[in-house]
Amino acid sequence: MTLATSHTRRLRPARHRRLSIRNSPWPDGSQVLLRQVRGERTWRLLPVTVLYDDGQRYVFRVQAGSTWLDVGRAGTDRSHGRRGGRQLTTTGGSEHDLTYVVDRFGSYSVAMSTDPASGELVKWYVRAQNPLRRRSWGFDTSLVAEGIPSTAGRLKRGARRHVVGRLADAECRAALVSWTRPPAEPLDVRHLIDRLAPVLGVPVPGGRDSAGAVATGAAKSGLAASPVLVADDLTPRRVYVASGRARRPVSVAEGCPFCPGGREVPPDFETAAFPNRWPPIATGRCEVLVHSPDHTRDFAGMSRRAARRVVDLWARRGEVLAGLDDVRCVLVFENRGTAAGATVEHPHSQIFALPVLPPLLEPVRGNGSPAPPCPACVEPDPALLVEQSDGWRASVPPAPPAPYTVRLTAPRHVASLAELDPAERDGLAAALIRTVRRLDRLFQEPMPYQLWTSRPAHGSPDGHVSVTVAGLLSRPGRPRILGAAELATGLYFTPVGPSETAAALKGIDPHSRPSEERR
Repeated sequence: MTLATSHTRRLRPARHRRLSIRNSPWPDGSQVLLRQVRGERTWRLLPVTVLYDDGQRYVFRVQAGSTWLDVGRAGTDRSHGRRGGRQLTTTGGSEHDLTYVVDRFGSYSVAMSTDPASGELVKWYVRAQNPLRRRSWGFDTSLVAEGIPSTAGRLKRGARRHVVGRLADAECRAALVSWTRPPAEPLDVRHLIDRLAPVLGVPVPGGRDSAGAVATGAAKSGLAASPVLVADDLTPRRVYVASGRARRPVSVAEGCPFCPGGREVPPDFETAAFPNRWPPIATGRCEVLVHSPDHTRDFAGMSRRAARRVVDLWARRGEVLAGLDDVRCVLVFENRGTAAGATVEHPHSQIFALPVLPPLLEPVRGNGSPAPPCPACVEPDPALLVEQSDGWRASVPPAPPAPYTVRLTAPRHVASLAELDPAERDGLAAALIRTVRRLDRLFQEPMPYQLWTSRPAHGSPDGHVSVTVAGLLSRPGRPRILGAAELATGLYFTPVGPSETAAALKGIDPHSRPSEERR
């Protein structure tokens, strides 16, 4: 649908401090801030979830029950008027979801209030404002003072005519239904204000300065502080500290949030992607990817078509996140089984958009000598080769980090899953199925494993795409756990030699499905 703008003079934007501009669209599901400025004052800070951003139209939602910062009403709180000491107050708790639709160069926004249970439209209104600007922390706009009827009144009347005319359009109505569909559960987004208000120079209620405001706001809200990347003082190790993440719930089949109709997914889906509710890294940079609606159907029991949908999901979300300005590396990984670290049994993976290139993913370069040939393009030692089929090579790495590790290598030198052609994606799907079935048959029980694949951001030519599946059992019922020596040094000690692993896996038929009784 198209919401045409009013043919009125564009208003001069309010002057305020220089802020960083973001050029690329926000991924769907990003949690960001909407800042509304009136005059030269921050008038309101709203935590919003981005539903749609294609560079020409923005759609975002303030969910029912969300808290935001607002200027106090005259007669109740005039502190914002003091020179250099303005203070916003906490407000919110609306019983309705509020969905905004804004055109990039539009001089107004359309706000729709909907019932959070049914999604039914309760009311809508038009707000006069200057065009939105995308910032590094969300969106920014300056409001038109309601006391200027010659300007704000014309804008609102013109906007209402356009909106009412569009409401009769079937395509428009379908888009409205999609945008205003209620979320499964309100998001915990108070931490956005705690983290970003000080960046904008806005004191948070309860703190005398920005540092105190963050600590006080997080404590009052009862939410985890925003994850922070911290460098160790004695070693090169860097760690994301995500306080409170350990409190995330552990789910099983009954009440599973990833089963159809669960709190995280729609009633009907083949694959699903959504922001992690307890992100271990920066907000908007961590997503959960659900592989199928079946709670027990993982790669070992999947058809090739179902596994191909997972490969396509990895490629699609990786491509979107790799395009973000501050991302250097995108990592997709899966933890299968509680021994591998999974807290939800339903087959799923996660995707991280990292602002740094982890040391193990740095390209290998010579000291002034010509770049060495790509090791993934070279044929492996025959003793380490498990199989070669559909162009994909399954082999055991020479230095495996876990007892039964298999690396799936792409037939061509491409840096990402998104660059694979349809046949190559089919080949990867089939190789994943065969690899997991081999691992499961090794000890006649489901193998807990950790799977990962990574890609560089912004079209870097470095890298040869591969998928690693690290089986963690060293013998039946005995998971391999990192020891103190490994955590202290970053060196791995394996109880099974790579050639032994390859020989054991080669002798297993990967084509029959596992029995349902055993699963």
